[in-house]
Amino acid sequence: MFCPVRIHRRSFFLTVVACAVIYTSSVLYLQPALRSRVLHLAPDLQGAVSSHSKSLQAPVLFSDNDDNYGNEDNGVDDGEEAEVNDSDAWGDPYPYPLLYLPAREDFVKRRDAALNRVRSAQSIDVGVNGALNRKVLWELRLCLESSQRGASDSPCLHAMPKVLVSSYEPMAFALHSRSTEREVIWMRSALSTLRNGGHFHLQIHANETVKVHRLLGDLVTHWWFDETWLLKCIDSSACRQGPDNPEGIPLWKMFAASFMGSKPGDERWGAPSRPWSFNPLGSEWTLTPYRMPDNHYYLGYTIEGCTHSQVVPQHKRENTLKLLAKWASYFDAEETWDPSYYAKVRGKTGLDLVTVAMEPDGGKGELPGGLSSLGRLSKRDYHQLMSHAKAMLGIGLPSLPPSPFAALCLGVPVILPYWGDVSVPTGWDAFDPKIHQHAVAALEGPPYVYSVRIDGPVEDLIKTVQTAVATPIGRYIPPDMTVKALEQRVSRYLNTDWEELARARIQAVADTPDENNEEDEEPVAAGEAAGASQDATPRAPRLPAFLRQWLRDEKERTQQTSWFPDP
Repeated sequence: MFCPVRIHRRSFFLTVVACAVIYTSSVLYLQPALRSRVLHLAPDLQGAVSSHSKSLQAPVLFSDNDDNYGNEDNGVDDGEEAEVNDSDAWGDPYPYPLLYLPAREDFVKRRDAALNRVRSAQSIDVGVNGALNRKVLWELRLCLESSQRGASDSPCLHAMPKVLVSSYEPMAFALHSRSTEREVIWMRSALSTLRNGGHFHLQIHANETVKVHRLLGDLVTHWWFDETWLLKCIDSSACRQGPDNPEGIPLWKMFAASFMGSKPGDERWGAPSRPWSFNPLGSEWTLTPYRMPDNHYYLGYTIEGCTHSQVVPQHKRENTLKLLAKWASYFDAEETWDPSYYAKVRGKTGLDLVTVAMEPDGGKGELPGGLSSLGRLSKRDYHQLMSHAKAMLGIGLPSLPPSPFAALCLGVPVILPYWGDVSVPTGWDAFDPKIHQHAVAALEGPPYVYSVRIDGPVEDLIKTVQTAVATPIGRYIPPDMTVKALEQRVSRYLNTDWEELARARIQAVADTPDENNEEDEEPVAAGEAAGASQDATPRAPRLPAFLRQWLRDEKERTQQTSWFPDP
């Protein structure tokens, strides 16, 4: 190795150190893949690779107005952050089985097979995001090759890397756009955590699933779909592993990314009033942005990126009440305040009620009296508006937006409407847009989040606005919305032994009567779900009848004979 540092006999040790630093820096610069690819193993195994840990970087923040929310560094944070709660969504102990390091001989065999797959797939455009996917495959190849050479600093030295293939469209938008739709914000946060955690993510279109699976096979550890494409893959013998397609995708690798989850009685799917799931193995295979009932897997997101922005002191803020509304049409919906309330709130509080709501074509549209419409703003101007407001007011739509948490992070209290007699509903009622606009945020309670009955007297709303403005808050980040908390949940998710959990679920189903089994439908065989070939397989979970009917209706509606084109 050539070292461009002059050696001096009195400083030989310092010279050696300097050379080592220069060499290491050059290697990391020339091989960013090895620098960034760090495996997060199960807690029992982390000691083996702790030297490769890498701190996470917070993703860009968001707003309720596309292209309006900035993440500029506007000064030193002068607010107080909530302490990080090290406990996760499940408490202790974690209820699902975790992966362990494989036997060395088995690992070497799997690693070498994976490397051969990567080398063969690397020359082929993998998915519609071909250029980005090729880059990821190249980084994966470097990681596996360094492991094969026995490099002590290889992130792939001790265990197989986690490779996630996503056809969930909001994640594609997170890659390629500045969209601030709620699903995109969620996926942007997940994507940042996956990248900074050293994991490998490929983005494809859903109809490329079969083609990509045939290229990569067992190399892929997790498949993410939206709800509809998960059902289509399960319904397709070309996609799902089964007796007629033993090389298909095992059911236990299939996850539905769902912002609203599988709610009992959901009319979109024709669901009954009992718990159900998109993946017949259980609701744990449904990933959600918030904690939802019935064991949905809470992935969540972080808002900690807002800490780059300064919390504006109360005496420097504008006398404004920021309305949470992206589209002008929201003000015409049934699920909103009486239009006369805005002028009355303005008159009684002296606050300027400002909105950036607009029409899809960019126009300001028709708005109720008492509102100041600013239309589309630049990122910097929107940030100025948001951070200098004295409070934020929700109008009923949209449901479950991330914006209230962004406001809290900037020290802006939030007021949200609800319907009925319960101001902070729980269970599935918390996710019903006809009961509360954002019951998850409402759980934070005053002085952070206030709930007001939407059909109550205007005096209640006025009083709540006055209370919120008179009770300033500092920066507030819910403990489970920090980067550290998200990192922990993603690590637990990736290191869960989903195959073992599937086997246990299959056995549990086999040991219980099937009250909803129609004789005209074939159940999913256990070998299909668990990825194992068995001579005598117990009856395994399968899609419920109403989802099978939804698939039949969808085929008729779209006139599709096959969900996936022949690769």
